[in-house]
Amino acid sequence: MSKRVDNIRIRRFEQDRRILPYNDAQIAVLMGISKSSYSSYINGRIPITHTFLQKFYTAFEEELQQLRKDNILRENDPEYKNLGYNDRVKDLENKCARLMESHQQISMEIYRLEKKLEDILDNKFETLLAQLESLEIKRKKKPGG
Repeated sequence: MSKRVDNIRIRRFEQDRRILPYNDAQIAVLMGISKSSYSSYINGRIPITHTFLQKFYTAFEEELQQLRKDNILRENDPEYKNLGYNDRVKDLENKCARLMESHQQISMEIYRLEKKLEDILDNKFETLLAQLESLEIKRKKKPGG
């Protein structure tokens, strides 16, 4: 009987088992052991031994190395780190679109108000000019002016 494995190696095995793209029955077959024996190890009925781990890592070491490498790359990816990342990006894109539309509407309103102000000022200027001309004419009509 093989020597009992420490908890650190067992946790590492559990992590490695989770990243494999196989279910437990497929892992057992690829390790060359029966599904019931594998299940007994996984469910704690039989303690995990060095021999068991050796069979596991012999069967999957190369694949695990590649998966770990891919996993490290994914961990640096914001989409992998934060599962709500895509939703947040879509929310921000929607807000950006609404802000751009709002900005365009505000710009159009500012332009409309500028034109209105320009028309009002032109009208007031013409009225003021007409009043000044009227005063000038009255002043010239006065005797002694």
